[in-house]
Amino acid sequence: MSGIDIDVLLTNMMAIIGSYETFVIRTKYPALLCIDLSQSDPKNGFYTKLAGVTVSANLPQLFQALDNVTAKYGSMVSNNMNLTSFAKAAIYPYIFTQPPGGSQIAVIPAFISNFITNPLPPASSYSGIDQTQLEYKASIYSVFQHCYLVLVKFMQSQSDSTIGKDFQTTINDSVSTLYVQSIVTYIENNIYSYMNSPVSSSQDINAFIANVYDGIQTFAGNTSNSMTQSHYNLFFLCFLPYFSFLYIYNVLPTTTLTSGNNGSRNGLVRRFAILALYKVFMYSIYGTYKMSVLFDPSSQSTMQLRQILDTNISALFDQETNKIMTSTILQTLNQNTKTNMNQMSSLQQQNGKVTMNRSNLNNILIYQDRATQDLAKAKQTKWLWFAFLIVYVAIIPIFMFVTALQEHVDYFFIVSVVIMFALIILVMIAMAKNFS
Repeated sequence: MSGIDIDVLLTNMMAIIGSYETFVIRTKYPALLCIDLSQSDPKNGFYTKLAGVTVSANLPQLFQALDNVTAKYGSMVSNNMNLTSFAKAAIYPYIFTQPPGGSQIAVIPAFISNFITNPLPPASSYSGIDQTQLEYKASIYSVFQHCYLVLVKFMQSQSDSTIGKDFQTTINDSVSTLYVQSIVTYIENNIYSYMNSPVSSSQDINAFIANVYDGIQTFAGNTSNSMTQSHYNLFFLCFLPYFSFLYIYNVLPTTTLTSGNNGSRNGLVRRFAILALYKVFMYSIYGTYKMSVLFDPSSQSTMQLRQILDTNISALFDQETNKIMTSTILQTLNQNTKTNMNQMSSLQQQNGKVTMNRSNLNNILIYQDRATQDLAKAKQTKWLWFAFLIVYVAIIPIFMFVTALQEHVDYFFIVSVVIMFALIILVMIAMAKNFS
């Protein structure tokens, strides 16, 4: 991988697994399972491109033909629409029911049989990755091989002497399996040349796929067998997810340097590649699950696929969690739990004090407002009484020295006594309030 820049490797892997939608567009899976040949124009175009495309420069035409025959039901899958009508139609790939002849089971049951027995390996198993350490490599290969074998039967059933006549060549399943194994072995043996010698000196993932396609054509030209150009192109479409998987798989290095492995030894690339492998697996399982649940959410296949998803999501963490849960860790965890509980109790007490102080502060603010108002009233009352006292004292000389008012001194005296008694009563009331 010395010939590929690190940023290019990361960009290429992101182009495959950036999101589920990205994966679907890049690998044509599970759209490949939605081939609908009930309309003559898309059907004829698809057969024509399967037989006519022979060079990588024309791959966009092949992809477009595939998109045309999968547009209707592929869109239903993308938008989570019911697929019952598709699954029950007379013409469709054998996704849910067994193909005629009894030699192959349906695609989804075969998918389940490859993934139901063991969960994904934990990340730690990739410390020295090689052909034996990735349990799912054989499983994911088997899935797409089965898709190819089943779709060959489907394409043959829909072809005739003029349209799709390449598929009139009958190839036994066991012979087809050997052909597929030979092609894949050839591709895997030359994988680094496809990664490092891209078309038009570009190193993006599209160039890698184009190189793989040209490699298949080279193999076809050098090998004598019963496969036609249509068979090779259908194989290429069925194995697009596997080719993307191979790109990521071969980015990872073995523990020791070998002439047969050129994986990147950059730590960031390695970690990203491991994540990308998991996402390839999970996206493949999720895409198959979407097909099944949209057909029948209560079927046994749907339940099993959901189990596979749940198992793989949890199994990634269970083994690593169990490794660290030693007795020492548990004792430390217990002590930390007690410490945390004590701290929480102390925090609750402090919180109670803060709440009480906040309440007292609110009361003080309320009483301060009232006290301010009472003080203002008291000052007003004080100045009123003071003004009254001045007026009263000023009136006394008038009554004493003005001859005309002397005869009313008795009235003045009575008023003075009444005022005195009133003041005494007010003073007594105030004193009673203070002592109460």
